[in-house]
Amino acid sequence: LIPKADAESVIAFDTGPANILSDLIAQRDGKRFDEAGGGAARGRVDERALGWAFGNEYFAKRAPKSTGREDFGQPFADELARRVTHNGGTRDDALATAIALTARTVADGLRRETPGGTTWRELIIAGGGARNPTLVSALRAAVAPTPVRTSDELGIPVTSREAVAFAILGAYRMQGKPNILSKATGASRAVSGGAIHQP
Repeated sequence: LIPKADAESVIAFDTGPANILSDLIAQRDGKRFDEAGGGAARGRVDERALGWAFGNEYFAKRAPKSTGREDFGQPFADELARRVTHNGGTRDDALATAIALTARTVADGLRRETPGGTTWRELIIAGGGARNPTLVSALRAAVAPTPVRTSDELGIPVTSREAVAFAILGAYRMQGKPNILSKATGASRAVSGGAIHQP
């Protein structure tokens, strides 16, 4: 968000896979996720595998754009882990490489999509990855000297970001304010979307 900007100045997009790859690689060992980023912290980044991953066509697209498991699901995670193993690495190295990809794509996305003359005051992170100290450290290094905070520090629990976002979208719809913005969704114009159903 750019301070004192209007709604049409909002830029929103997915920078990349976020924590999905780390979770999927950890699940190969029967874990739900890499607890506190411990595996990634023990691992070393495989620069060759990282280069392959960063070469995905999604990262060359300009905002607005969105991604998820359709681009960075199990097949992508399996191929990343396979490449790390082929290069002599371990599962922890694959986790470290996944974290490095996330941090790099966040930093790259911010640099590419920031309007000229704009300086970021801070990066606020939310979601499961905000509970991963290894990822948070990697993000801090990637976007330095921009400060990094979690949404917890602003009173929004990191695990509640989507619930809060949908509540805001609903409130804007009730007020007739635009909740679908062209620079966030690619729509031709801002509109107030959603249906109101009275009980």
